[in-house]
Amino acid sequence: NGISVFLDVVYNHIGPEGNYLPKFGPYFQSKYKTPWGDALNFDGDWSDEVRHYFLQNARQWLEEFHFDGLRLDAVHAIFDTSARPFLEDLTRLKKEIEAQRKIPLHLIAESEANDSRILMPYEEGGLALDGQWADDLHHVVHTLTTGEHDGYYSDYGKLEQLATAYQDGVVFHGEFSEARHRSHGRRYDKIERTRLVVCSQNHDQIGNRMKGERLLTLTNFEKQKLAAACVLLSPGLPLLFMGEEFAETAPFLYFIDHTDKDLLEAVRKGRKEEFKGFGWKEEPPDPGAVETFEACKLNWKSAATDPLAQEAKTFYKKLIEASKWIRTSGVLEDGRVKAKADNDRKVVEVCGENSQDFLQLFISFSDQEQKVSVPKRAGGLEILINTSDTKGSLEQVTSSPAQGELTLKPYSVIALRSRRVME
Repeated sequence: NGISVFLDVVYNHIGPEGNYLPKFGPYFQSKYKTPWGDALNFDGDWSDEVRHYFLQNARQWLEEFHFDGLRLDAVHAIFDTSARPFLEDLTRLKKEIEAQRKIPLHLIAESEANDSRILMPYEEGGLALDGQWADDLHHVVHTLTTGEHDGYYSDYGKLEQLATAYQDGVVFHGEFSEARHRSHGRRYDKIERTRLVVCSQNHDQIGNRMKGERLLTLTNFEKQKLAAACVLLSPGLPLLFMGEEFAETAPFLYFIDHTDKDLLEAVRKGRKEEFKGFGWKEEPPDPGAVETFEACKLNWKSAATDPLAQEAKTFYKKLIEASKWIRTSGVLEDGRVKAKADNDRKVVEVCGENSQDFLQLFISFSDQEQKVSVPKRAGGLEILINTSDTKGSLEQVTSSPAQGELTLKPYSVIALRSRRVME
């Protein structure tokens, strides 16, 4: 049915309960530490068989279970200084299975490092993975829509950062990070932007919050539509979080089912400690309580009957349609994106074009209506999407440099397109 299925795999740590691997061999080493304890042994003494164990696990998923790809959890916590890293071996294995199955397979890395070497080819010193999480766009959009600036969000919240994310793929590519107290990231100049996975909500960004609030709960539906448009109309590969498309409000809390009482208590204490950097002082929901899990279930009845859910589904269908056109036209491919921020009006303008098509985005984070000038194109422009238009209909826009204006509603996005370049 044209749907690919990915599996989320964790090759950086193993859960603390029921973990008997150390009984069978040197699967862990103490010279590196992760947030979950000792690191897995990918480069220490007797590490060859450890690497083989995880490579065979990947082979099983791709070869025997016929998954179309793997999402690799937190590769920045896979510590490996060997000349030929485990992740390179993994990508080479993927290519081998790909040739056997005669279909494209994909490895997508979650990484907070902004390190383009994850995607660069082997001959340029890279690991040659197919895609990578790019959280900067999320962080910018989140801070601009919610006003939150605690924790790692302290690095974000400027309009020009959204323009940078559109043009460069990431915000930090070597600049100093206040939250990290060091320089962070490197440039993605030779990397196709469609290999960068972007979102406005995901399981980590929601689930790691104390109360697991979705963006809709933190803000309102207009801001959720704005955030979604920033993602789906971007050059990156968009990801939606379950229920986002029908305006789900159920939280996504952190929940566990450990049976060891001491371990459960340690997790509770650890969660409280983690929230100090965000200034959250309330008592967090008990991660071991059944009620915490039950609260996270999607409300399918509401999804089928609630008027806001129906409006959301109509909007997201239209937005996905627009997103598909952007990707098939190639109008925002590398080197074609120009973006600028107007801090006075709180508007970001983005444009891209090729020999056939033109795209103009007006993105408003203002709480006031703003007037924007419509560029003149041969044959006129049509509104591809207007987040403040619940009907989502296409409208023809005729304009001239002196007269062409559109009204941007507060916290909204208008996308204009032309299928012909002006002579």
